[in-house]
Amino acid sequence: MIVDSSKIATFAMLARQIPGADLRTVHLVRDPRGVVHSWRKAVVRADGGDRDEMLRYGAASASARYVAYNTLAHGLRLAGRYRFQRYEDLLSAPRDTIARLSAFAGVATPGETLAFVGDDEVDLQVGHTVDGNPMRLQRGPIHLRRDDAWRTGLSRRDRRIVEAIAGPLAMAYGYRRRG
Repeated sequence: MIVDSSKIATFAMLARQIPGADLRTVHLVRDPRGVVHSWRKAVVRADGGDRDEMLRYGAASASARYVAYNTLAHGLRLAGRYRFQRYEDLLSAPRDTIARLSAFAGVATPGETLAFVGDDEVDLQVGHTVDGNPMRLQRGPIHLRRDDAWRTGLSRRDRRIVEAIAGPLAMAYGYRRRG
């Protein structure tokens, strides 16, 4: 099993071309205001990458990326089995959600398989990843919490930009304008 946690649907479309590949897509979304706020923060890379910090984007370019990435991900519904999952709903019931998504992926999940997932934390072991947020390098117990820092950290101007560009898609995902 290969898990591609990138946001780039074209990778999944290419993987579908592998003979015998059984592509299953979990389309995980988050409120675009939270995504834009996260992409604006300075995050130090501790993984030996070629930059000291993760790339950052302005409100308009981050919103446009959100729309592009998610619109392309919708196309994966045509390419194989597909599930839509909101980040906020995952965090409200992590164990049940991971069990359902594992079953969708064809992975049996007896109780002990999900022993690393609690109601509000996961116990992460060593993983094999290539690139991404430095958080992927964390090990041991990790507290699960909604990251709602955008509610106070995203300026009114940036919020309006996000809502203008990504608002229609956000509403389709169930995010209210004044959420």
